This record gives sequence, structure tokens and C-alpha cells, in this order.
Amino acid sequence: NIAFGDSNLNWSQSDWNSTTHIGILATSLGSGHKFEENYIHNVLHGVVTYSDATMIRKNEINNFNGKAIRIFGDHSTVNLNTITYNYFTHSSNTGIQTSANSTATQTLNKLLLWGNLIIETTDPFKNFGGRLQGITGFDGTFKNLMVAHNTVVVNHSHGISFSGLDTARIQNNS
Repeated sequence: NIAFGDSNLNWSQSDWNSTTHIGILATSLGSGHKFEENYIHNVLHGVVTYSDATMIRKNEINNFNGKAIRIFGDHSTVNLNTITYNYFTHSSNTGIQTSANSTATQTLNKLLLWGNLIIETTDPFKNFGGRLQGITGFDGTFKNLMVAHNTVVVNHSHGISFSGLDTARIQNNS
């Protein structure tokens, strides 16, 4: 259980911006990291990794006000995660975000995003409701990308959006 504070019911925008931090951070040192079956809540970002061959699997990330998952490493998999309850206090919140600009070659290779559930909120009256982007990758080139069997329920024009695609499959998402 990774959390900043037990409850966020009475948090102000200032509380969200000053209290929350990154749940799990892995820098580019090493590879083959596995982040599995974690419950991460009341965070800025849930999981952030710059490492190659990373597995982010079966995590539950809720009550976040930035990015639930940010992944920037080659040969990585993000699957079967549940992402819910975005609190919008920043300019750009995202369920799963990737970028190739963080790599030396400006190309991200062999990324699998499969079977994730992203729900912006089930409470339209909660404080700091906002527009969550679902699954995105805008900077650099994405080679051998597979985005499949994800369910994305957001109030944003970027449900699943990528630019710079090279050999990609985006299929069977809803």
C-alpha cells in the first residue's frame, strides 16, 4: 500500500499540489524491473520508470493528480492495471503516458500496453474533476508498439492518441 495521506476528502487544490508525490520511481539504471500488484493512491504520479524491459502489471492506481503511469523504456509491458479517480490540478493529466524524447535515440521500441482499465471518475460531482487523457504518446518515434484490449473511459479528446508511429498495432480497445 503506497499512499500519501489516509484520506483526500477534505483536500484543497493546494493540498493536492503539495502533499502528493510519485508512488514508485525507477531511473534508467538497470533493467528488468517488475512493479506488480501494488495499491497506489493519493499520489501525483503512480509509477514512473525510465528503465528498459520493465513490467508494470496488476497495479491499482487511484486518486492521482498527474499521470497514473509514465513509461519511457524499450521492451516494456504495461498490462492489467486499474486506473481510477483523477483529480485535475495540473495542466495535463494522463492515465498512461509514454514519450520517446527521454531516450537517446528519440525512438521507443517494443512497448506493449494491454488489458488496462482507465476510468476518469464515477463521481461527476467530486472536487477537482477534470479531463483525463487515456493512453498517449506524442514525442518521438514509437516502433513496434502494441496497444490492445484496453478500456478507456475519459472526458477528453485523447482517449488513445499517438504521434510518430512506426510499425504499430492499435486494436480491440474500447
